This record gives sequence, C-alpha cells and structure tokens, in this order.
Amino acid sequence: MLGQAGVPNYAIIDTGRNRVIGVREDWTEWCNVDGVGFGKLPTSESTGLELADAFIWAKGGGISSGTSDPSSLYYNSFCGKATTFKPSPEEGEWRQAYFEMLLKNTNPIIN
Repeated sequence: MLGQAGVPNYAIIDTGRNRVIGVREDWTEWCNVDGVGFGKLPTSESTGLELADAFIWAKGGGISSGTSDPSSLYYNSFCGKATTFKPSPEEGEWRQAYFEMLLKNTNPIIN
C-alpha cells in the first residue's frame, strides 16, 4: 500500500528486545516484557530481508519502558500485565536485572 501511494515501502526494524518468541500473550504487551533478549545486532549493511533497510535497538536494554507500580503517578496498565518484568522502575530509569536478562537471552551471543 505504501508503494502504491508513492512512499518507499521499506522498514527499519527494532530488534532490541525481540529475541525470544512466544513470551507475549499478544502484541499489545510491550512494556518490559519478561523473558525476551537482545535480537539481531544493529546494522544497515545487509539485513538479509529485501524490505528491511536496517535493524536498530531503539531503546537501551536496561532502560525501563514504564513502572510496574500501580501506585505511581506515571503508571500505565500495559506495564502491569502478567508478562511484564517486575518490579520495573519509572520510564527511562535503569533496571540492571532486566539488562542481565536481555543479555542471557541474546542471540546471536555477544562476547
């Protein structure tokens, strides 16, 4: 549809937290998903996919997408779902345990 409208129909894909498949119940679960890992390394050289211009890691691995604390002023119910890594701090704050989980579940393995 994009191509027909004259818009380049290529994509930039965020692979920063997409390594493990099947840990989400559905794709509305985006907040600090438990059990995921770093995916393909960022590149714009050769993605191996005709329509993918680049792979990126849009957010640093240990940076929280939002708090799992429902009493917080900035709580978002998506961050309280069953598949959320808990406890999670406020959005933008570092969570070392989450970063370590991402490393553990990384593929390809980063040395």
